[in-house]
Amino acid sequence: MKHKIFISMIAAALLWVYACSPEKEAIRKIDKPLPDISLGQKTFIIDTSKDTLLELKSGSKIFVPANSIVDAKKNPVPEAKIMYEEYLDQASILLSGIPMAYDSAMEENVFTSAGMFWINATKSSGEQLFISDNSEIRVDMASNITDELGPYNFYQFDTIAGNWNYITTKKAVEAEEDNDSTAEINTNGNVNIQKNTGFVFEMEFTDSYDDVESFDNIPWKYSGNKEYLDPEIENWIFNAQWTTSSIRKDSLRDGEYILVLTNQKKSFITSIVPVKGQDIDETAFNEKIEAIEEGMVEIEKSKSRANDEGKLVRSMGVNGFGFYNWDCIHQFKTIIRAPLAFMNEGVELNASYRVYQIFFSINGVLEYNSFNKNKVLVTPDEEYIFVALNKEGEVLLSENTYDLYIKVQNGLESINMYNTNKKITSSEDLMDIIL
Repeated sequence: MKHKIFISMIAAALLWVYACSPEKEAIRKIDKPLPDISLGQKTFIIDTSKDTLLELKSGSKIFVPANSIVDAKKNPVPEAKIMYEEYLDQASILLSGIPMAYDSAMEENVFTSAGMFWINATKSSGEQLFISDNSEIRVDMASNITDELGPYNFYQFDTIAGNWNYITTKKAVEAEEDNDSTAEINTNGNVNIQKNTGFVFEMEFTDSYDDVESFDNIPWKYSGNKEYLDPEIENWIFNAQWTTSSIRKDSLRDGEYILVLTNQKKSFITSIVPVKGQDIDETAFNEKIEAIEEGMVEIEKSKSRANDEGKLVRSMGVNGFGFYNWDCIHQFKTIIRAPLAFMNEGVELNASYRVYQIFFSINGVLEYNSFNKNKVLVTPDEEYIFVALNKEGEVLLSENTYDLYIKVQNGLESINMYNTNKKITSSEDLMDIIL
């Protein structure tokens, strides 16, 4: 097993590896063009001895059966760090660096995606963990892509061969209706409750979560709501290590929050309110409270969008960690594979730019480089655009491609890319530019 892990690490570290084919084309790999841009990766610390259901704001869910995660020697581990990231639109697919081409019968095909995801597990030390023999982790991925083109296939990316391995074909099912759009933050990470003077306490989150940033460094105290336990009386909570917490607004009492703490043995529920600390002025405190309120509003909006859009679920059990893809191969009626140069102000783009072709209606992305730029896909069947990115996040766009097929037939040899004068810092930025 150690030898296999070592070989995988070498393969993942190579920028491009030449295949043994006569054309010497590069083996595809996962290679994010802008690795510092967050794509919404979520991290959960779980007790592996229990069945665990992880729920995401997108509406997706992950079920981890008890004792399904082991180390390299197949020994059970008491705790695991689960990491999950999903890619549902063209911008996140592009920024994921995941190849969207599939080789079959010596032909390169284009995927139309119903959504992709990455899932992994490690110890807190970073040691890689595995799914035990005869076990599966179920991923229910929310999707708003119907099966109009037929059932989608499920693939896993082979980082050694640089290609997608077909697993099965399966239809989406209707998502369960969730009428509760109440904002709730679930950290699923170690939370320390520290008691301060005057029975004010702080919550220290030992893992990083975007949702709880606004709660950091804010003192809290019991709200006085007698329907909930008083931490001052139940002060045993400060000696416990809590592995999961959730915070939600109290819909009946303005400005108050419900805190739920759990670990393997116990749970504790109380009502809390934020307190202005001695080292923060009134203005800064009010800004913190506004940030908390805005964060809760965003979560409510996200849950509402998930209810409106994520009406379908694509469910599959996986027996290994890695990149997975719900896709079908798109069948173009008419195409030309043409050698085209990508130009900016009369000069061909150099290797500092990565060039992508984004298809709008089929949720697909192709990348072009020195190995395949002589085979640019040109078709009148679908609407698409070309995008170029450099390491600084600067974006170039192609001009309208509606008549590109005719122009290439008449001898066109290049595509002009114009400066947008914009830098992207998120997938939302990129989506705004390309749409």
